Amino acid sequence: MKLSITKLIFAGVILGLSSAVFAIPDITGNWKCMGYDPMQKKNYTAAGEIKKTGDTYSFVNWKDDGSNDARSGTGIHNNKMKNSLAVMSWSNDNSENVIFGLYQIQSSNKIVGMWTMKNGKVPAEEICERIKA
Repeated sequence: MKLSITKLIFAGVILGLSSAVFAIPDITGNWKCMGYDPMQKKNYTAAGEIKKTGDTYSFVNWKDDGSNDARSGTGIHNNKMKNSLAVMSWSNDNSENVIFGLYQIQSSNKIVGMWTMKNGKVPAEEICERIKA
Protein backbone atom coordinates (compact mmCIF):
# COMPACT_ATOMS: atom_id res chain seq x y z
CA MET A 1 0.00 0.00 0.00
CA LYS A 2 2.85 2.38 0.85
CA LEU A 3 4.34 1.95 -2.65
CA SER A 4 0.98 2.77 -4.29
CA ILE A 5 0.63 5.99 -2.26
CA THR A 6 4.16 7.02 -3.26
CA LYS A 7 3.35 6.38 -6.93
CA LEU A 8 0.13 8.37 -6.60
CA ILE A 9 1.93 11.33 -5.02
CA PHE A 10 4.65 11.21 -7.70
CA ALA A 11 2.02 11.13 -10.48
CA GLY A 12 0.24 14.10 -8.88
CA VAL A 13 3.46 16.10 -8.78
CA ILE A 14 4.19 15.36 -12.47
CA LEU A 15 0.65 16.27 -13.52
CA GLY A 16 0.83 19.46 -11.45
CA LEU A 17 4.03 20.50 -13.22
CA SER A 18 2.62 19.86 -16.68
CA SER A 19 -0.40 22.09 -16.09
CA ALA A 20 1.39 25.00 -14.47
CA VAL A 21 -0.58 28.19 -13.91
CA PHE A 22 1.35 31.45 -14.07
CA ALA A 23 0.23 34.44 -12.02
CA ILE A 24 1.50 37.82 -13.13
CA PRO A 25 3.03 40.55 -10.98
CA ASP A 26 0.78 43.36 -9.78
CA ILE A 27 0.63 45.86 -12.66
CA THR A 28 -2.06 48.17 -11.29
CA GLY A 29 -1.09 51.82 -11.14
CA ASN A 30 0.23 54.62 -13.36
CA TRP A 31 2.52 53.84 -16.30
CA LYS A 32 4.52 55.61 -18.99
CA CYS A 33 5.31 53.93 -22.32
CA MET A 34 7.94 54.99 -24.85
CA GLY A 35 8.59 53.78 -28.37
CA TYR A 36 8.85 54.55 -32.06
CA ASP A 37 5.70 54.73 -34.17
CA PRO A 38 6.68 53.48 -37.66
CA MET A 39 3.37 54.65 -39.14
CA GLN A 40 3.88 58.26 -38.04
CA LYS A 41 7.69 57.93 -38.23
CA LYS A 42 8.32 59.51 -34.83
CA ASN A 43 9.14 58.70 -31.22
CA TYR A 44 6.29 58.90 -28.75
CA THR A 45 5.54 58.77 -25.04
CA ALA A 46 2.14 57.80 -23.65
CA ALA A 47 0.95 57.60 -20.06
CA GLY A 48 -2.11 56.31 -18.25
CA GLU A 49 -3.44 54.03 -15.56
CA ILE A 50 -3.95 50.24 -15.39
CA LYS A 51 -6.73 48.98 -13.09
CA LYS A 52 -7.62 45.37 -12.24
CA THR A 53 -11.26 44.73 -13.16
CA GLY A 54 -12.18 41.18 -12.23
CA ASP A 55 -10.22 38.83 -14.49
CA THR A 56 -9.29 41.65 -16.89
CA TYR A 57 -7.40 44.93 -16.75
CA SER A 58 -8.77 48.36 -17.70
CA PHE A 59 -6.50 50.88 -19.37
CA VAL A 60 -7.79 54.29 -18.30
CA ASN A 61 -7.12 57.78 -19.69
CA TRP A 62 -4.04 56.97 -21.77
CA LYS A 63 -2.69 59.97 -23.67
CA ASP A 64 0.19 60.44 -26.10
CA ASP A 65 2.59 63.29 -25.38
CA GLY A 66 1.48 65.24 -28.47
CA SER A 67 -2.27 64.62 -28.28
CA ASN A 68 -5.31 65.29 -26.13
CA ASP A 69 -6.96 62.18 -27.58
CA ALA A 70 -7.50 59.93 -24.56
CA ARG A 71 -7.59 56.16 -25.09
CA SER A 72 -9.25 53.39 -23.10
CA GLY A 73 -8.66 49.66 -23.31
CA THR A 74 -8.97 46.16 -21.96
CA GLY A 75 -6.21 43.69 -21.25
CA ILE A 76 -6.23 39.96 -20.56
CA HIS A 77 -3.65 37.56 -19.18
CA ASN A 78 -3.60 33.89 -20.19
CA ASN A 79 -2.54 32.19 -16.98
CA LYS A 80 -0.93 29.34 -18.96
CA MET A 81 1.45 31.74 -20.72
CA LYS A 82 4.00 33.18 -18.31
CA ASN A 83 3.80 36.99 -17.95
CA SER A 84 1.64 37.52 -21.04
CA LEU A 85 -0.70 40.44 -21.55
CA ALA A 86 -2.86 41.07 -24.63
CA VAL A 87 -4.40 44.54 -24.93
CA MET A 88 -7.00 46.14 -27.17
CA SER A 89 -7.47 49.88 -26.88
CA TRP A 90 -9.47 52.53 -28.68
CA SER A 91 -9.75 56.28 -28.94
CA ASN A 92 -12.39 57.73 -26.63
CA ASP A 93 -13.37 60.09 -29.48
CA ASN A 94 -13.38 57.49 -32.29
CA SER A 95 -13.97 53.84 -31.41
CA GLU A 96 -12.86 52.84 -34.94
CA ASN A 97 -9.33 53.98 -34.00
CA VAL A 98 -8.28 50.62 -32.49
CA ILE A 99 -4.91 49.27 -31.35
CA PHE A 100 -4.04 45.66 -30.53
CA GLY A 101 -0.93 44.84 -28.49
CA LEU A 102 0.89 41.82 -27.11
CA TYR A 103 3.16 42.34 -24.11
CA GLN A 104 5.46 40.55 -21.70
CA ILE A 105 5.35 41.64 -18.07
CA GLN A 106 9.01 41.58 -17.09
CA SER A 107 8.42 42.78 -13.53
CA SER A 108 5.92 44.78 -11.49
CA ASN A 109 7.74 47.88 -12.82
CA LYS A 110 8.43 47.02 -16.50
CA ILE A 111 6.30 45.81 -19.42
CA VAL A 112 7.62 45.41 -22.98
CA GLY A 113 5.78 44.56 -26.15
CA MET A 114 4.48 45.51 -29.52
CA TRP A 115 1.26 46.90 -30.94
CA THR A 116 -0.33 47.80 -34.24
CA MET A 117 -3.31 49.83 -35.41
CA LYS A 118 -6.45 48.28 -36.87
CA ASN A 119 -5.48 47.11 -40.39
CA GLY A 120 -1.85 47.96 -39.54
CA LYS A 121 0.95 46.53 -41.65
CA VAL A 122 3.87 47.29 -39.29
CA PRO A 123 4.04 46.75 -35.51
CA ALA A 124 5.57 49.26 -33.12
CA GLU A 125 7.67 48.23 -30.13
CA GLU A 126 7.47 49.94 -26.78
CA ILE A 127 8.81 49.81 -23.24
CA CYS A 128 6.53 50.73 -20.37
CA GLU A 129 7.66 51.67 -16.87
CA ARG A 130 5.68 52.23 -13.72
CA ILE A 131 5.47 55.88 -12.69
CA LYS A 132 6.59 56.20 -9.11
CA ALA A 133 4.08 57.99 -6.89
